[in-house]
Amino acid sequence: MYKQLACHSRYAYQWPDGNHVTGDSWDLESWRPDVSWDYAMNPIPVAFHQCNWT
Repeated sequence: MYKQLACHSRYAYQWPDGNHVTGDSWDLESWRPDVSWDYAMNPIPVAFHQCNWT
């Protein structure tokens, strides 16, 4: 969950169209799998997983 929080905190800004990069909510769920720090914090994958990986 720490990586999810760090990801959301780092990328909590809006795209030019007004949508949030990290999705609509900061849903920090302990059941989500552990991922690498590179995957959690790299700006390119963040655009796809929005800090909520499965």
